Amino acid sequence: MQAFRSAPWFLATPPSPGTEMVVRGTVTRLLVDYVRSHPATVVSAPSGYGKTVAVGQWAAHRLADTPGSVAWLTLTKRVTHMDDVLPGIATALQQSARRRGDTRFFRDLTALFATTTTDSGLTILESVAPPEPVAIVIDNFQYARDLLGDPDFDRLIEYGPDWLRLVLVTTDAVDPWLTRLRLHGRLAAVGAGDLTFTTTEIVDAARRLGQPIDGDQAETIGAATGGWPAAVRLALLTGDALHSVTDHHDLTTYIRTAVIGRMRPELAEFVLNTTVSARVDAHMAELLSGRDDAAELLAECASANLFIERFGEGTDVVYQWHSMFVRHCRAILRQQAPDRWRSLNALAARELAREYPLQAVAHTLRAGDGQFATDVIADHWVQLLLESQWTSLDRACIDTMKQVGERADLLMVRACCRGLAGDTVNSTLLFARAQNHGETSSPRTYFIADITRILLSDDYDTMAAAADRVGNALRDPTIVSPTVYACALYVIGWANSRLRRGAPAVEQLQSALNECRALGLTQLAERARQALAFAAANAGEFDHALRVLDRPAEENPDPWLSHDGGGIQRFTSGYVHFWRGELEAALDDFCAVHASVGSGYPDVGRMMLAFTVGALGAHEAVNLAEAALARIPDSDSHGVPWSSYKITSRARLAELRGDAAEAVGLSEQLIGRHNVPMMSAIASGICRRLDAPISAQRLARAGKDVAAQPYSQAYAMLTLALLDWGRGKGASAQRRLEACLTAAAPERVLLPFIDNADVTCAELLAAHTSTTAHRTFLNRCIEACDSARPSAGIKVALTPREQEVLSYLRTPMTASEIAERMSVSVNTLKTHQRAIYRKFGVANRREAVRSTRRSPEKGDPKPSI
Repeated sequence: MQAFRSAPWFLATPPSPGTEMVVRGTVTRLLVDYVRSHPATVVSAPSGYGKTVAVGQWAAHRLADTPGSVAWLTLTKRVTHMDDVLPGIATALQQSARRRGDTRFFRDLTALFATTTTDSGLTILESVAPPEPVAIVIDNFQYARDLLGDPDFDRLIEYGPDWLRLVLVTTDAVDPWLTRLRLHGRLAAVGAGDLTFTTTEIVDAARRLGQPIDGDQAETIGAATGGWPAAVRLALLTGDALHSVTDHHDLTTYIRTAVIGRMRPELAEFVLNTTVSARVDAHMAELLSGRDDAAELLAECASANLFIERFGEGTDVVYQWHSMFVRHCRAILRQQAPDRWRSLNALAARELAREYPLQAVAHTLRAGDGQFATDVIADHWVQLLLESQWTSLDRACIDTMKQVGERADLLMVRACCRGLAGDTVNSTLLFARAQNHGETSSPRTYFIADITRILLSDDYDTMAAAADRVGNALRDPTIVSPTVYACALYVIGWANSRLRRGAPAVEQLQSALNECRALGLTQLAERARQALAFAAANAGEFDHALRVLDRPAEENPDPWLSHDGGGIQRFTSGYVHFWRGELEAALDDFCAVHASVGSGYPDVGRMMLAFTVGALGAHEAVNLAEAALARIPDSDSHGVPWSSYKITSRARLAELRGDAAEAVGLSEQLIGRHNVPMMSAIASGICRRLDAPISAQRLARAGKDVAAQPYSQAYAMLTLALLDWGRGKGASAQRRLEACLTAAAPERVLLPFIDNADVTCAELLAAHTSTTAHRTFLNRCIEACDSARPSAGIKVALTPREQEVLSYLRTPMTASEIAERMSVSVNTLKTHQRAIYRKFGVANRREAVRSTRRSPEKGDPKPSI
């Protein structure tokens, strides 16, 4: 399952109405009436009936009256189910909103691309509304014929929003399922009979083509062609209007002799050459035809209504040849000039390889050059994986191996495709088959094998070794192309982030971001930006992470649901909030991540949700947190130690529930485990608070490892300092506390002091104020510790300023020193002190401090979220 992705702009753009087109007034009037009175209208006729032209004229008429009232989506052969059509509809609606200047509706629709299920997508579509009704035209609906009878599509037509009208343009006959809707008044139909040319329209068509005829001649052509617009046009283009096209049983032969054969030679050659590519712009047409006037000839073909449609305006114009005409022209070229057919496909492949590699592979296979197809895949396979196009890439590998035979590199690419699609069995078998293949000794094959290991392996050491080898291989330009270089930087940065190797992950992902932007790979650049923010946060570079998060997104990439899942940006934000002690904000973020789809960030978010609930002391949220933990995997995968994460989370919730034995027992399972310093640090706090000092010390030593993140080191050093303070080792405790503050201060890490906010911590912090080099940050730690002790002492309501004063009263600082630190006068300070003494019912500073250290009475209220 993958998140919805927007459709290309040219598939969500209405065709440009041409003045050379016959005006289909009858069809326009029918559509005006049907769209007003029915939720859906189907326009059904075989190819060549001018369906797109006729509907396009109606759309232009409606848009002229009400801008933005029509959205257009052209389907392609890759569309198979509702998960393809629904995001295309959203893209088309966004295009209509943009043309209308409706920023609110455009923004509302963006939420649909953050979901991955049709049900949730339809719910979003049903919850938004533009200011005016919008009709969405779905052209080439025959490619999505399997939707007929689909419950989700049925929901869209029968129960969709009142503001939405559907116009389905298809070559298929009206399906029985649609007939049922028609009987119930939910659907209207425009058929081939409505689209046939009348005598008047045939006369008009002849005039527009420069072949004027009278009414009798038009009737003759109408009788011979049945009014089929394509046949009428063919008859008129021959210059022999009275000749019946029904004499030509083979339409390919007819097009060759009566259409192409009667063009002037340079235009005929241009048409045959450029129809090699169904979609062309001026540059591609110039390349395929070898003519400097290609743009003018394309415009001439469009003006002559020669089975071609124009999309866009100005420099963004793209032309689309009619699929029927393309099919026959290609057959003609293959028959007449097979060498030219192959060479033009090879030329198209090389032109498309950089921006449209999958189309390039299709062209190069038509050219019979399987080796070049293999090279294109080798140069772009990582990019295509990162763009979540693994299904199409898998098919391209299969098609290529039909020409070149089974190859180790293509088998490994297929293994990655299947792995990212969640097909673990096939990915494992394909990779094993590749490794047993004879051709595995080239540097490029070694490189592909290591990328495959990174993406498929669950073993930490295997992933780490492969990432290191890929990093070394990137120094050799003979192994990787610039695109692969940028994408591979992302992969190893992603891997090192998963492996908790913070510094290299941040460096590699920053480089990947820069390279992708330089190459114009906007979707990959956005994926790298999101991953960089997460890696920076994971490495403890919180300010850096927030700066990266604040950069605007250019595009929303699809998440790798089997590897990452959704919610990466909310997770990153929550992670920073958590370690900075902003627990309410962290809770909001982690609840959102918990609701995201896929495996990866949602699961780590569930762990962090448990930690946040524990730090808040939120007893009422324990059930929510435990239900979330049940969804975390039990076994490690892709370098993530899920078992350790789950154990630590369960221990934190057990502590909150008051089950000390379970909490300590679970925490002690982490002793001796490698590469989990954060888990060790948090577990050390659990053991210290629950009077298991030996286990706490062992875990804290693992948590302060030199390779650990600064926040893990800070937490572990605080645990060791508190253990020493409790044993009466004051000097050692203060040295370790200073080391803790040194690690925590640069990024304002307050969570350790909130998580361990007890009398021991308060006393140690107060005793350290006169010796620290981080006095300002220590004061914040004291405040955080005080505010996190809701069950300590007598329940009184202090103002924020009084809480700050009380924090300083615990220190050895004099009244003058406190007043200077708070930038107030001594008299103002004494006013706050008297208010504190009155609320606590005490007479002096010592008694006020002592009152905050009394043990809470049984039954004291617990803090809430």
